[in-house]
Amino acid sequence: MKPFLGRLIDSEDSVEFKKHIAIAAPVNGKVCTLDNFPSLLYTQRLFGEGVAIELSGYQVVAPFDCTVEQLPPTAEMIRLKSAQGIRMQIQLGLQTEVLMGNGFRLYARPGQKLRRGEALLDFNLRKMKDNLKSSLAAVTILNSNRLSGIRPHYRQVIANEDVLLDLYI
Repeated sequence: MKPFLGRLIDSEDSVEFKKHIAIAAPVNGKVCTLDNFPSLLYTQRLFGEGVAIELSGYQVVAPFDCTVEQLPPTAEMIRLKSAQGIRMQIQLGLQTEVLMGNGFRLYARPGQKLRRGEALLDFNLRKMKDNLKSSLAAVTILNSNRLSGIRPHYRQVIANEDVLLDLYI
């Protein structure tokens, strides 16, 4: 069962909304459907609707002005909250915690306020590819059930330059 799948839309015309929020890509890479992420927690949308990204860079940046809600020292998962109440989770790879933070350099900490484009962390993509089941990143909107629609952009994206998701409230 995919409880939030119905929130994905093809265009602005297919949803009624009061507000539009463009979310920048937090990482470089090729965007694909969340169904490609090798975890049932994501494919069944238990962490909300979103996309998977085949990573091609080395850094995660804030995709919007936000507060860091969660960023463990092992750096496997980041949770951010916008002033508008949008809650995003960025999962770097699958079972990244087994690296125990090795190959990651954190720049942010929980409770810290960041501006769009500020660095959250650097990661060693080669180390991830060599040691993890998957080096895909999952980017999900934790409270996507509160949205009228989400339009993902399936293409190659550059962090902080390209729009990853259009959110409709």
